[in-house]
Amino acid sequence: TAPLATEPGGLMDGNMVYSDRTYPWFGIPAEYAGSEYIRTFNSDKNGGTVDVKYEVTISRPATVWITVDDRIPAEWNSGGTINSQQDAADRVTAAFVTAGTFVDTGIDIYVHENDTTDRSMSVFAAELPAGTYVFGSMDSGKNFYNIGAIE
Repeated sequence: TAPLATEPGGLMDGNMVYSDRTYPWFGIPAEYAGSEYIRTFNSDKNGGTVDVKYEVTISRPATVWITVDDRIPAEWNSGGTINSQQDAADRVTAAFVTAGTFVDTGIDIYVHENDTTDRSMSVFAAELPAGTYVFGSMDSGKNFYNIGAIE
């Protein structure tokens, strides 16, 4: 599927979350507003796409963040190896950092799926040097993660 166009302004209320869904962000806190982010494909969460990888290059040190659906670990499709949101964040970032490097910031942002549903996503973050990072699969059946960076 061709990705949907990205709106200007970075992370902000009303901009689209995914490249294949018209779900907008809601509840973006000031410290994350305007940050750069990768609009992943929400369909990458499903079985059969577990080999999905996102390669991201940052040109200078930054706080790199990912979102983890607050419904995880419920219904995780990996055979019981994910028992917490931290486990999910660790799995996604396992190719380039040790477990526990990305930590829950205590910030939640929301995917506005429809008039009655705002899905809470916890923000996990780590300070990373300039470099290229490969984010791995998340075969959960819940909303797929997003990747962003703040200088």
